[in-house]
Amino acid sequence: MVEFNVNQILKKSDTAFLTTIFPSCMVFFDQFLKSLYLQTDKNFDLFIVNDGVVNFEKYFEEYKGINHIEIYSTNSIVENRRIGIEAVKRLKYKYLIFGDSDDYFDSKRVFVSKQNLETFDIVVNDLNLFDSGGLYKEKFISKRLKDATKVDLEFIKEKNIFGLTNTALRVKVIEKLDLCENLIAFDWYFFSKLLYENKSAVFTNQTQTFYRQHKNNTVGLGDDSLESIKNAVRVKKIHYQCMAKISDYFDKILAETNLLEENIENVDFEIGKIKHTNLLWWETPYLIINN
Repeated sequence: MVEFNVNQILKKSDTAFLTTIFPSCMVFFDQFLKSLYLQTDKNFDLFIVNDGVVNFEKYFEEYKGINHIEIYSTNSIVENRRIGIEAVKRLKYKYLIFGDSDDYFDSKRVFVSKQNLETFDIVVNDLNLFDSGGLYKEKFISKRLKDATKVDLEFIKEKNIFGLTNTALRVKVIEKLDLCENLIAFDWYFFSKLLYENKSAVFTNQTQTFYRQHKNNTVGLGDDSLESIKNAVRVKKIHYQCMAKISDYFDKILAETNLLEENIENVDFEIGKIKHTNLLWWETPYLIINN
């Protein structure tokens, strides 16, 4: 557990915007900060878990209006996320908005998140996909969900739309933040647990996260390559093992995923016959199992 003195932290809002930073992402950090600086609702504190970035304050020279709070931690990606969330809980924020430091956000991200959190426990917003060539797909999730759709556990049983770059929640819904061994898809596990506990969630396309696609992503979107399928099967197996400890609701799909992993070299994937153009996180293996 990383220790910090709550009394030394200059808290100015009831809303925390949480991110993690590390040296390789800092080339994108100015774009991240600029999008926060331009928010229509500026009533938030930027909470940063710093994993190895030196000369940290220099990045804020142009954005002095952003109140930022730093915790230094050089743990795993999953553990750094947990540390950040636990710190926000200890500081008794009302709302928590997540955002990856290599992404950026439209100017209404904070406003729309808070607006939806007046009614729902969790809000998940749309994604615009871009890479080094620029923006190439807008409102990615809207191709699969209508605006203001309530999202339940059944919808994300085989796939995920809840990332730590396009979600926000009421801090009080986080009761116990426990981790599972070898966990990779922390966001999927975190929000699956909350939905299992009957927390309410809604999808909105009234604001978007600009989700950067690059080689350092844990997983991209819309990728149906064989390598992506194998990686997704591995991640899903770990996820379902963790969720099966909570509920037998996941037993059947865990067994299916184990079987797929055991026979993956002998499966005719017929990738070209998968018609979905907007595959969500970890969705491809499920489509194969059910086709």
